[in-house]
Amino acid sequence: RMRTKVPFLLVSTSTSGRGVGSRLFSAAEDWFKSRNLKDVYLESGKNNHNAHNFFIRRGFMKVSEVYYKGE
Repeated sequence: RMRTKVPFLLVSTSTSGRGVGSRLFSAAEDWFKSRNLKDVYLESGKNNHNAHNFFIRRGFMKVSEVYYKGE
């Protein structure tokens, strides 16, 4: 089963609420479908609640938390 990960989907705060993110993500989803990519994973900062709600509205569900340690 083919999988993909969305590394970045960034939209300027000045375009918030204007449908820019929705149009970008719709285009990405069309691209995934055209390549038969059925599992899509993405990450978002833990306090980015607007993004979390955006992803949930698009049918995503929270499946994990990511932990990091760096120097």
